[in-house]
Amino acid sequence: MPADDSVRNSDHSEQAVLQSGFRYALALTHRRHDAEDLVQQAAFKLLRRYDTISSRSLLFVAIRRLHLDHQRGRNIENTDELEHIACPRDDVSSVDTRLDMNFYLATLNLQEREVLYLHSVEGYTAAEISNHTSRPRGTVLTLLARAKKKLAARFGPRDNSGGTKDGGSQHE
Repeated sequence: MPADDSVRNSDHSEQAVLQSGFRYALALTHRRHDAEDLVQQAAFKLLRRYDTISSRSLLFVAIRRLHLDHQRGRNIENTDELEHIACPRDDVSSVDTRLDMNFYLATLNLQEREVLYLHSVEGYTAAEISNHTSRPRGTVLTLLARAKKKLAARFGPRDNSGGTKDGGSQHE
């Protein structure tokens, strides 16, 4: 039965890698259907070439390349429909938090979302993200700082006067 256990562990490992890949694809596309398509296409390419999907790094690279190819093919800038929509900060407490988080993440551009996801969810360092995305480390750090600043501006603590608790204005 050791062969069965190794097959089960392999299946579980592949499933975990695919789930991680789906979350990464969702961070890139911000659309469930598109993310599913990307993961399926990337997994197919990896299975055809390596007969396995055990490496998260390879899956992420395949997903990223496919996504960029799709973007170039459609001549779409790296923006989303929601990027230009203003949302009042006061609505955050009154609407489902998950929907709010999706909305606010959609206000980040593709590069910011990608770097924030890789750092915050997957736990990669700036140097590792730099290697995965072929961007200079300084660019990765800038994108990460910009994404965090945008989200802090939207989610930052507020007092009743409309400013932040640290005394600054919400429009700084």
